[in-house]
Amino acid sequence: MAAGAFLELLEWLREVLLQDAVFLRESYPDHPIFQDPVFSCPEFEAFASKVQDTCTRDHEDSHTTVIQKAIPVVAEKLRTLDEFAQATYTVTFSPGQGAAGQHAEIAGAHQQRRRAPRETVLRSEIGPSQAGEKNYLSTRKIIVDEVRRRAQSDGLTEDIVARQMDEERGPSSLDKLFKAIRKDRQGEKGHKRASGQFNVSGSEKSMAQ
Repeated sequence: MAAGAFLELLEWLREVLLQDAVFLRESYPDHPIFQDPVFSCPEFEAFASKVQDTCTRDHEDSHTTVIQKAIPVVAEKLRTLDEFAQATYTVTFSPGQGAAGQHAEIAGAHQQRRRAPRETVLRSEIGPSQAGEKNYLSTRKIIVDEVRRRAQSDGLTEDIVARQMDEERGPSSLDKLFKAIRKDRQGEKGHKRASGQFNVSGSEKSMAQ
């Protein structure tokens, strides 16, 4: 069994040596081993030509295969990038200009807020149709008013407050931010109304005494 394995190894080494000899002879044509008649016989020349053709053809095919595999991947990346550029925008609010002073930019521009101290970027989807334009602007006016209210209440600049609101909102839409502001305002009104009723009842009770 060991002898059989050894013979198989010799056969494999013979094949490897013959294949390598084709390229070694080109690199070292004057080496004594390649002066042997076996390396100049027609059979070896035919074998050398076949090995060289096979290696060249496989090399070209591998490059072609890589290119063919890369084309669909690149095309998909470009298509995704194009869809992202068409579907995503950034709405930039300048608090001093009111709700009408808006400017749309590509979403990646939100990184510029560090370089634009007077503008705060609030991410949003593409704007509504003309039929809902009034509601669209009204929503954003309420957000701007909330920025001003918090700035006045907390003693901060509108830029800082707007950035804080943008960070608090995270990936949520402006519509969710609007609903949250409206809910808070309704809660404040209800609290004030309840406080007013309590004061009136207390006054009446004092007068009755």
